[in-house]
Amino acid sequence: MYFFFITAFIMALIVRLAFWKEKYNVSELYVVSLLLSGHLYFLSIALLAIGQYSNIYGQLLILVASILYPSIVIARIYSPTKLHNYIKSSIAAGLGFIISTIIFAFIAAIVSGYVSEHDNKQLKEAELELIESGTLKH
Repeated sequence: MYFFFITAFIMALIVRLAFWKEKYNVSELYVVSLLLSGHLYFLSIALLAIGQYSNIYGQLLILVASILYPSIVIARIYSPTKLHNYIKSSIAAGLGFIISTIIFAFIAAIVSGYVSEHDNKQLKEAELELIESGTLKH
């Protein structure tokens, strides 16, 4: 759940850096990024519901939507909408997607390493108890 808020904050910071001369601050962009993230998570949930999340077409749709949709929305915030706004927002959306993916992968690696280490420790303790009680022979 926290990942949702972190990705939106990263996106808001990157958009603020890309459009640093514009009038919106990070907190205003954070609200927009939360709405964008909510729409993209809703798309993921819809794909899960229809069973298309795990195939290549569902993943491709999520990838394209994760970059194209925020690019269009962010570029339209800044008026007048010019080609360079679309280019900057596409770069910001792409960077936000890449950085969020890297952070998510890093967190997942840490959590899975912790869980597997923790599970192995419990398995070894249970095995030692069974050996000591004579139920399991070594």
